[in-house]
Amino acid sequence: MDATLRLRLCARLVDEIETLPPRMQAAAKYVVDNGNDFGLDPIRASAKKIGVSPNTLVRLARHLGFDSFDALRAAFRTALVERHDSDSGETWLRRMAAAGPMGAAQARVARNELDIVGRSLQLLRPELAAAVTEDLTAARNVYVTATRASYTLAYYFHYVARMARKRRLTVTRLSA
Repeated sequence: MDATLRLRLCARLVDEIETLPPRMQAAAKYVVDNGNDFGLDPIRASAKKIGVSPNTLVRLARHLGFDSFDALRAAFRTALVERHDSDSGETWLRRMAAAGPMGAAQARVARNELDIVGRSLQLLRPELAAAVTEDLTAARNVYVTATRASYTLAYYFHYVARMARKRRLTVTRLSA
């Protein structure tokens, strides 16, 4: 099964939510907001969490073109196993952009940040990553420095790297 099916289903539910009957709307909101739980829970557990009958989830599955609840849930289970987030938060960004001027501004900022990080990762060559990893693991001490907007990324690097590195790893903030 296609791991991106979950993303397409969530986008469709967001687009169609206003046209659904009230109980199916509640089910659709739950599926979009709690996809991981939905992929793991049995039909009765999901129905109880939502506050609807199991039949509502079967009707939602049929509305989306599935033969059964299990077939719909399988799309969410596959996404959990294969973890293919080509959506990169697109559903969240669309909701944020539709939330008024401040939401639209926040969505633009978030999209820009995602693009910057994505581009940086695309430019990172495997041989460079291997060389940097070798240097970092061989070093006696590692100092991570950053200014302004890069401080958050540097601090996150520090957080992740100290789990893998037993020796001293220090993050410092430089002021202008």
